[in-house]
Amino acid sequence: MKQEKNRSIIYIAVFIGLIMALSVIGFLWGGSEGKYRYGKFSFYYENGQWKTNVDGKILVFNILPDELQNITVPQEAIDLISDAKMLYITYEKSDVAEELAVAQYKLGINIETDTRFVVNSLAYENENNVPVITCSNATDLVPVIMMKRNETTNSITLNNNCITLEGNVNMLADRIVYSIYGIVK
Repeated sequence: MKQEKNRSIIYIAVFIGLIMALSVIGFLWGGSEGKYRYGKFSFYYENGQWKTNVDGKILVFNILPDELQNITVPQEAIDLISDAKMLYITYEKSDVAEELAVAQYKLGINIETDTRFVVNSLAYENENNVPVITCSNATDLVPVIMMKRNETTNSITLNNNCITLEGNVNMLADRIVYSIYGIVK
């Protein structure tokens, strides 16, 4: 009787051990929804964002590249950003300022490099001493990226060294970064 009880305990322990081991294996091998491949680039999902490594730099995105291919980016705008040693990212006063600020921050982090400095600014007077920059400040050496939230359109335009992202700014910021790094042409 005692031997039978010990055997039952061993069977239960082995059964629980197998369930735990298979659960770990399933977790490690399953879940392909957290990984994505686009051309030669591998993306992984972490903390609610898509990330990829390009030449040692981790880029962070809200939207995957295949969802943004239909948005046209002027090549001159990409060349202007790529050649700039410094640029401003700014936005006008808005009731969606928090969304604009997050998009501005992420865009700045993604496009700043060892040779390109990004300054976040505002296009209106403010009490926090944030630099006031508008499209009128844009030059060929220091371009400006102006972000404007718009519910009806998504466009990226270039006019007098000012690149305007108008529409869903998070989506458009991702699209610019995909173009700069050659992920989407």
